[in-house]
Amino acid sequence: MYTIIDVNNSLNLKTKEYEPETRTRLAPGFDGDQLDKGHCVQWMWNTEKLGLIRVEQAAGMGTSPKEGFVFHDNRVEIEYLLDSVCDLSYPDGTHIEFLPGDCLCHAVGQPHRMETVAPRHMEIAVFLNGSLDGCSRTHFDSRRHKETGWQVKRCAELPSAEWNNPLVDVKIVYEEDGISFAEFILQPGAQIPPRDFARNSGADEIVLVRSGRGLAIYPDQSYPLYADVTAYNEAGQLYKYVNTGTENLVLLCCFSAGSLKEIGYQEVKLDS
Repeated sequence: MYTIIDVNNSLNLKTKEYEPETRTRLAPGFDGDQLDKGHCVQWMWNTEKLGLIRVEQAAGMGTSPKEGFVFHDNRVEIEYLLDSVCDLSYPDGTHIEFLPGDCLCHAVGQPHRMETVAPRHMEIAVFLNGSLDGCSRTHFDSRRHKETGWQVKRCAELPSAEWNNPLVDVKIVYEEDGISFAEFILQPGAQIPPRDFARNSGADEIVLVRSGRGLAIYPDQSYPLYADVTAYNEAGQLYKYVNTGTENLVLLCCFSAGSLKEIGYQEVKLDS
């Protein structure tokens, strides 16, 4: 089973119906805060295995209008910066410049703060290893909590993983704690898989189009791919992605498995 949504228009491309849950909403900086005019969110996917939201944070704003750090005591968080420039800071005094195309990986309980420092609003895609409903977002209290780990990955600088198509560049960003994340770059004319269809027998998959144009092809129907279209493929679903444009098609892919080796990727030929 699969679902595919144009998030910018909250339109389910499969059913041709609008999805109210994906519409923009104001959000508080922390659990229990008042709604913050500097933050908007869209819930793209909210499943038991994976969650995905897109966050817009106004220029000059921090994670919360209040001082302090946020942490999630029950979710791994992978944040991919789509636009703007941010200052990441941690309780030990570390500051890191966060640029478009960079990916931030936080282990459960890692306190952090992000401030938009460029004169334009920040947009970020946040992937979680579980539902959005159960994700806490609370203040960090150094008397009670410890840092547990963070990684900043600059995707453009990561080595390419081995793949079966020279026209597809795969950057593996994170593999741990029951969630894995990779950036797939398809050159014009490239497709995944090179022939027939693919399926992941061991993991659900979220796909978010960062840039480019293409097609998502399923056994029953095909759908256009362009920026901010996202698909959710349950384990076992047959699919194919094709770059039909003149520029690279960049796909952000998140899996409910601790590594890409565990997703059970297979190439499948449909019975005639």
